[in-house]
Amino acid sequence: MKIRIAKAFNGYKVGQVFDWGDGMARVMVARGLVVPADEKPVERAVAPDGDLERAVVNPPVKRRKAQ
Repeated sequence: MKIRIAKAFNGYKVGQVFDWGDGMARVMVARGLVVPADEKPVERAVAPDGDLERAVVNPPVKRRKAQ
């Protein structure tokens, strides 16, 4: 089965075309890593990461009583 790499993994680059065995190709298609080569590649947009706000909670410090 001819496949085209959809997501880069293990040194494979997006857009490369290979002829793999049907079993392995079906597994990779199911995982979304490759698409059959007869299909046109799908363009994907990547949204930039927005600014993140994180809450920092500091637990109260227990102090020992002076003896």
